[in-house]
Amino acid sequence: MQNIDVSRLVNLGTVPARRFFAATDSLAELTASHGRRAFLTAFPSDRVLSIGLYQDAEIDLQEAATRYPWPMLRRSVGGHEVSVAPGTLLFSMIIPRDDAENSITRACRGLVPSLVATCRSYGVDAHFTPPDSVRYHRNLLSAVYAGSVGNALVLMGTLPCTNEEPDDRNALAASLSGISKERIEPAEVLDAFVKKLGEQCRTEFREERLSPAEGAAISQNVLAGGEREPREKPQRAELRERALRDPKLDLREAQFTTAGGRSIGLSLLLRREVIESVAFSGDFVFYRDCLSDLETALRGVPAEWDELMTVLENYYIMNQVDSPGVSPADWVSAIDAATAML
Repeated sequence: MQNIDVSRLVNLGTVPARRFFAATDSLAELTASHGRRAFLTAFPSDRVLSIGLYQDAEIDLQEAATRYPWPMLRRSVGGHEVSVAPGTLLFSMIIPRDDAENSITRACRGLVPSLVATCRSYGVDAHFTPPDSVRYHRNLLSAVYAGSVGNALVLMGTLPCTNEEPDDRNALAASLSGISKERIEPAEVLDAFVKKLGEQCRTEFREERLSPAEGAAISQNVLAGGEREPREKPQRAELRERALRDPKLDLREAQFTTAGGRSIGLSLLLRREVIESVAFSGDFVFYRDCLSDLETALRGVPAEWDELMTVLENYYIMNQVDSPGVSPADWVSAIDAATAML
């Protein structure tokens, strides 16, 4: 993997972007054994900035979507902590064309919404659209998903990117006006492709966004019709008693303040490194179905960083936990605290 030119990144801003980058050791390990190339890149909205180069064209996309959804891949890129300004980041994960389209589709369905939810948790306006609204070279791209982050574009698709396919690269280059028809590197094709596609997609996404008044009306409807009495939660004291009675149980607890300024207590009860129960206390508000679903989802999950992150991130995405009094920033802080306990 190529290291990042950190000087170019520092000039972009100071907002932590560790949740935005999928360039990690874990993904590199998953892809390194095949010896072919796939590109993983990030772009600011005003110029192209390549983040990583990986050796792989045969990655198991379903496994990658399960084990490494975007928000989980939060370690530093190329050994450096990365910072970017909100609203200026564009992502693309380039997946080999020779994988079955259904597999790509499944992977995209899991990865893109995760990225969108993560961007929203950092206060960046993010949206998602299916590939129908994206024009692409059908012979070369078997699946394209796109969404916007602020005024930029999030693009996920497939592109042939091996040395064995120069004709395909040239065909893609020729299919997009203004791109050189000479033999060029896949990264150059990608750069030109995103530049060509970006303005069209950004226009489409602007049309899809809710106005502040529409968003407020929806929130009012949710509050009026969806509020429930909180059900009786497993108390942290109960978990402590169970841990005392059974020496095979391991209780891990944390008390922390979220990014939204809320005080929260969190307890995990483990049996042989598998989560048996979880309890929240303090200002963290869950409603009946939310808490029940989360407890069910966590029960039996191995107490490993990757496993817990998968469940918690997916739970947030699927349920859009924005109950009154709980902000996305609170939820992100709770996830960070839970993973820090493992």
